[in-house]
Amino acid sequence: MHWLLITLAVATGGQRDVFVDAFDGKLAGGWRWVHEVEDAWRVDHEGLWIRALPGTLWGRKNDGKNQLLRGAPAGDASVAVTLRMNPSDPPRWEQAGLLWYFSDDDFIKLVKELEYGKWNIVMGREQDGRTQVLCVTPIGDGPVRLVLERTGQKIIGRYSVDGGEWKTAAESTMPNDGAGEVGLKSQRGPKDTEHWNRFNDFEIK
Repeated sequence: MHWLLITLAVATGGQRDVFVDAFDGKLAGGWRWVHEVEDAWRVDHEGLWIRALPGTLWGRKNDGKNQLLRGAPAGDASVAVTLRMNPSDPPRWEQAGLLWYFSDDDFIKLVKELEYGKWNIVMGREQDGRTQVLCVTPIGDGPVRLVLERTGQKIIGRYSVDGGEWKTAAESTMPNDGAGEVGLKSQRGPKDTEHWNRFNDFEIK
């Protein structure tokens, strides 16, 4: 399944710049890893794979590994990615998806997560280490396109399983008034079993 992407990286006449990384064999320049575990991620011609290691950013523990981030545009912007999660017996709360990140204690997340044997879209907000779950919406176990859209201090999460019908996950306010960074996470996996989640067609515009 493929979603239509804008591939122009140059914009003029009042249009916003567009950044696209297809994760086709390598990462584009400008990314940085936070809490990197080098052997728990790889890029091949199928996309970017990040192993879901134990640990989380949620709350004060802040032991989540391998957040992949890059600078967000100043002002209004959106970020999107296509996610395929490992469907084989993940533990409760294994999750992967998008981050709008300011620090380990200040971020917005839009993820796909397992809860009591069922997959959900979960949007959450953390500010100064205080967490707020914004939505838990059931979804199937196939691929999903995730989008976070920022307008001023408002943030909206959307998702689609087919690229045609889009649903709103939740709406909230940003935890910080700066530009921040945007990127990906894959966390709360099992310790002794390797669960690799795949990302494709990352886009900022």
